Amino acid sequence: MSTARVLSLVPKPACKTTIAELRYWLRSAERGELAGVALIAFRGAGLYSTGLAGVARANPTFTRGALRALDGELDELVRASHGVLEG
Repeated sequence: MSTARVLSLVPKPACKTTIAELRYWLRSAERGELAGVALIAFRGAGLYSTGLAGVARANPTFTRGALRALDGELDELVRASHGVLEG
């Protein structure tokens, strides 16, 4: 995992949707429904951390394919935010 340290003098409020999403995935893992994770954690000021665990680390080819699917979803979000309906 790579991590960047960020120093802030003014505390920022916690992102409630991020906390809820992480709790959802943690509960799934605790129930044995989650076999791995590929994670990008955005820390603000353009900094981020990455991590791989379980199947995501053990099978990088599969993980790359899954990340391509995520990239497609992000592409759709970008296009929608710029008013582009079709590529």
